[in-house]
Amino acid sequence: MKTIKATRLVTLLLLGLAAPTMAADTPNTAPITVVATVNGSEITEEMLQVFGAQLSRNPGAEPVSRDAALEQLINIELVTQDAEKHNIDKRPNVIKQLEWQRRSLLVGVSMREYVATHPVSDAELKKLYDERMKNHDGHEYKARHILVNPKIPVASRGAAISAGSAPIRW
Repeated sequence: MKTIKATRLVTLLLLGLAAPTMAADTPNTAPITVVATVNGSEITEEMLQVFGAQLSRNPGAEPVSRDAALEQLINIELVTQDAEKHNIDKRPNVIKQLEWQRRSLLVGVSMREYVATHPVSDAELKKLYDERMKNHDGHEYKARHILVNPKIPVASRGAAISAGSAPIRW
């Protein structure tokens, strides 16, 4: 087997872990259908559906056939099994990354559910907009580019602009 870089492996691991977790987000009463078995681990139709939906959500993603998505899931499972065999999932840095991915997933699902259950009407948005615009002086800026003193090092230009020591010409 070829050597796999740790970051790529973690990414593949996370994809493999996210699919079954996301499957719990959409309850399914249909019987569990196993579409593939990889060294004793089952890949279900539900996992394949969730993974396919996840692939199609990526901006600019090309449509992926069912067979291609299944092949990707099989590859993810193979790499996951190899990673677990080599105890990569037991490494402290991987454990921390997996925990942050778990938290990120929980936050995302929680936010989507909150927004779905607490819709904001157009009237509420208009009211908030009007309140904020009440204190606005009406002046608009149309910056096309900002010229700064080239003698100021690039790393400190942001701080110089904020402090007002870098002359800005409009």
